[in-house]
Amino acid sequence: MLAYVLASYEYGKQHYPLPDRRYGLIWGSPEADLGDPHNDFPESHPFYYQNAARIWRSVTEHARVLAMTGRPEHQALSSRYQQLAGEMRANLQHSLAATIAAGLPEMRQAGIPPFEANDTARRPAELSSYENHRFMEEWFLADWGDASIDAGHFKHRALAGLEICGLNTDGTNARTSNFTMQDTLAGRIRQLDYRPFLLSLYVLVCFAADSGNRYAPEDAYIPGSYPGEPSH
Repeated sequence: MLAYVLASYEYGKQHYPLPDRRYGLIWGSPEADLGDPHNDFPESHPFYYQNAARIWRSVTEHARVLAMTGRPEHQALSSRYQQLAGEMRANLQHSLAATIAAGLPEMRQAGIPPFEANDTARRPAELSSYENHRFMEEWFLADWGDASIDAGHFKHRALAGLEICGLNTDGTNARTSNFTMQDTLAGRIRQLDYRPFLLSLYVLVCFAADSGNRYAPEDAYIPGSYPGEPSH
C-alpha cells in the first residue's frame, strides 16, 4: 500500500515540474463514491490537497511507529520516512500557497483555502456536497496543524449555508452525517476555545439519542427540513 501511494507521489514530481502546482501532490480518486476502476488515471481527478495531507500524515505516523519499535533495522527506515514526510509537507505547503495567491481576492480576504491545485475560480459562498461532506473531513482528520486552514474551512461551511448547530448538512435538504461529524469534532478540539467542541458533541449526542436507538446514521434528514415534514 505504501509503495502504491509513494509511486503516485513520485509521479506528481516527475510529470509536473515546478512551478506547476501539482508538483509533489497525490493523484487518485479523492473518495470511494467518486472513483471508477475503469477511469483511474492521473488525469481522471484533480490533484486534491486532502489526498496529499492524509498521505503525509500516514507517512509521518509510519515513521513514528518504526522508531518506537526500538529495533535497529527500523531506525534507518524511520529516518527515511521522516525525511520523506518533511519533503511532502513542504511540497504541499508550496502548492497551497501558490493556489491561494492565484485565487480570487474575496477568497483570500475570507481566509478560505482551496481544495485542489486548480481551485482558483471559486467564490466564498460556493461549496459542493462532497467538498463539505468528505474533503474537509480528510483535511481535519489529517491534523495538518495549521489553525488558519481549520478556521477557513469552518468559515466556508458557514458562508455556504452548510452547517446547522455544528452538524454538517449536505444538499438542498438539511442532513447530517455521523461519520462526517468526526471532522467537525477533530477541528473544534484543536481550537483555543473548547466550547464549540463541547456544543458540537452535545448536539450530536442529542441527535443520536432522539432517534430512539442511540445511533446517528450517515445521512439523516433534520426534522422540519424537507418537503412533507412540518417545520414545527
